[in-house]
Amino acid sequence: MGAVLDVASIIGAGGLENPIAGPTLQARFAAGLEVRVRSRDGCSMPITALLPDFANLLLGAADESAFTNALSSAVQALGFHFFAVAHHDLRDRDAPVGLEIHNYPEEWRASYAARQLGRSDPIRRASHVWACGFRWRDARDIVSFSSADDAILEDAQAFGIDEGFTMGVHVPGEARGSVSFATRVGMVFPERALLQAQGLGSAVFQVARMIFKTRPIVRREILTDRQLECVVWVGRGKSNWEIAQILGVTQETVKKHLQDACARYQLHNRTSLPLRALYEGSICFSDLFP
Repeated sequence: MGAVLDVASIIGAGGLENPIAGPTLQARFAAGLEVRVRSRDGCSMPITALLPDFANLLLGAADESAFTNALSSAVQALGFHFFAVAHHDLRDRDAPVGLEIHNYPEEWRASYAARQLGRSDPIRRASHVWACGFRWRDARDIVSFSSADDAILEDAQAFGIDEGFTMGVHVPGEARGSVSFATRVGMVFPERALLQAQGLGSAVFQVARMIFKTRPIVRREILTDRQLECVVWVGRGKSNWEIAQILGVTQETVKKHLQDACARYQLHNRTSLPLRALYEGSICFSDLFP
């Protein structure tokens, strides 16, 4: 039997308010027991049924505080305790950090940063090559683990972070990223909530990008279909003459298309065109490597 609560104490007249609070609910999660709520019409339902309300709060968040409060509530409704939304470290030490939002213990954050673990973190590495979310214990089946990798997860446990669930996110033109949810040491891992966690994680990353303006939306020039065709063939290593033969046009026509594309993107040479088109989302890697 789950803990049946009056949903009026969870959803106030003005919307969702402090949906997860108090030691009783946390104790239920820690013991792996189901937590249920009772709607105003008397129907009992699992607390995960409130996730649409949490999602609406996330989508409506106007600042970091509202975002983290809504995310914390949603994560706890799933049976997790910790969350992390982050772009991953770039090899360039001077590159912008990007997103870094979490509620991990400050001591763990400081230790992680001081040792620059973001560049070797096995969970992050696994998220780069896996198409959906995965439990941390399954990362060993995704990427090779070293003794140093095992030590990272053991160190996390020493700071109270136990098992987790991570999904990778990649937006062309940005550093790779991920969303992670984790349990505290002593809590039972919420196996039944992983599908909901997957859906929540995808939305969370996008909302965070919008709130923190990691990639402001601005009006950009759009290439014509013919210009994009030429750009794709440039990306495949073809010369103007070869592109002209492939498309059945003159070499001067190809040159004109590429010059116009450079002008629209404000570039000085054709070599940069495929990279810029990838960044803009006008083409994808499969266009260049069929």
